[in-house]
Amino acid sequence: MVVFAIILISVFIIDQIFKHFIRLNVNYLEILDTFLPFLKITYVKNKGAAFGSMAGMRVYLIIFSIFVITIVIYYIFRSNIKNFYVLISAAAALGGAISNLYDRIFYGFVTDYIKLTFFPPVCNVADYCICLGTAFVLIFYLRKRYLF
Repeated sequence: MVVFAIILISVFIIDQIFKHFIRLNVNYLEILDTFLPFLKITYVKNKGAAFGSMAGMRVYLIIFSIFVITIVIYYIFRSNIKNFYVLISAAAALGGAISNLYDRIFYGFVTDYIKLTFFPPVCNVADYCICLGTAFVLIFYLRKRYLF
């Protein structure tokens, strides 16, 4: 569980550092080039959920996020999961979810800043950790259950 806590806290801190840097140094909706041709940095205030859906439903999103985070943490500790890959994947997803929840509570929006030319929505490190962590947990359980 120590690794779980380290990954969760690391994802939260790294994402919050990037978000803080963006809010201080990049103008709203400004697009900056990077050394990678497919990666742009831009500052977007996402007042909704994924891809801006549910905009204006901040209170609902906060309550729902707290509910899901609580259920997942309860399940992880109640189930006494020992698989290292499941724990780090779940920790990455939870760290991202907590980071975005922090933004919603304290700023009223989620700070997004990563724009990939082949994926139109602007995201952040937390979003990618949520998606990848959840996908890896699901793959592990599907693989274990259906043996593929």
